[in-house]
Amino acid sequence: MRHLMKAPIWISKASIYLSTAILSVMCIHISAEIISRALFNYPFVGTIEMVSFHYMVSVSFLPLGYVQMAKANITVDVLSSFLPKKALFFVDLFANTVTFVAIGGVLLASFDMAMQQTSHFEAARAAPYNIWIWPSRWFLVIGFGSFLFVLLGQMVKSFLHDEAAERLGLDEYELPETPLEET
Repeated sequence: MRHLMKAPIWISKASIYLSTAILSVMCIHISAEIISRALFNYPFVGTIEMVSFHYMVSVSFLPLGYVQMAKANITVDVLSSFLPKKALFFVDLFANTVTFVAIGGVLLASFDMAMQQTSHFEAARAAPYNIWIWPSRWFLVIGFGSFLFVLLGQMVKSFLHDEAAERLGLDEYELPETPLEET
C-alpha cells in the first residue's frame, strides 16, 4: 500500500525533471535555429511547431503534480486567515473537493482528446513535412493525472494523524518550503 501511495510522488518528481530537460532542449533548439538563421541564412524547418506543440505544452502541464505537492498553486486566503482552525479544515476540504471534481473533468476530457488524436496520428504541417503533435496530448493527461492523485493524497492525509499518514507514505505529499531542493 505504501508503494502505491508513493506512485503519484514519483510521477510528479519525474515529470518536473522531464519538464526541466525539455525546457533545456527547447533553449538549445531555439538558440541553434537563431544561430543557423543569422550565420548561415538557413532556418530550421518546424521550430515554431516544435516549440508550440511539444516544448511549451510539456513545460506547462507536466509539472502540475509537483506544483500541487509544493502547494504553489494560486490561492485566495484573505478571509480564511480569520477563520478558526476547524472551520479552515472544512473550507479547505470543500475547495479541494471542488478542485478534484473540476480537474477530474479536465483529465477525462484530455484523455478522450488524446485517445482521439492518437488514433488519427494528429500532425501539424511544417513546410514540406508533417510533425506529429499527438504525443503532446498525453502531456496533459500525465500532468492533470499527477495533479489529481497528489491532491487526493493530500485530502486523505488531512484526515489522518501524522503517524498514520507516514505509515501510508503520505508524509511526502507536501514539500518543504524550498520545493526544488532534494527531498
